Amino acid sequence: MFEFKQRVKDCYLQEWTESVNKNCKLSLFRNLEIEIIPELYLSGIRDSKSVIAKFRCASHGLDIETGRHCQTLTPKEERICLNCGKFQNYVIECELHFLMQCPAYNDLRNEYLSILFTEASSKRY
Repeated sequence: MFEFKQRVKDCYLQEWTESVNKNCKLSLFRNLEIEIIPELYLSGIRDSKSVIAKFRCASHGLDIETGRHCQTLTPKEERICLNCGKFQNYVIECELHFLMQCPAYNDLRNEYLSILFTEASSKRY
């Protein structure tokens, strides 16, 4: 019976991995997700759960997504960060840029990412 359950899990994981890799909308997820386990943020603060879940599901207001849903599709290379565009630095406003690179959010990033990493490392082990 154990071998059967393991085989079913393996088949599911293979199918799941293939579908994630084929879907271009899941590029952030593909880079974050290593294995299928309950996520740490699901046991965290109630308010942050929905924000993080929406962000991971691309249900946010970044141009990488809003440009996809316009009446006339905005080409990916034209979905630029308005904060960086002010300084003639034309960068695609994607999740990675928003979270880790955009100078407009340096203060917030410094404040909240340190808290997040501290909490995550204490729960992980």
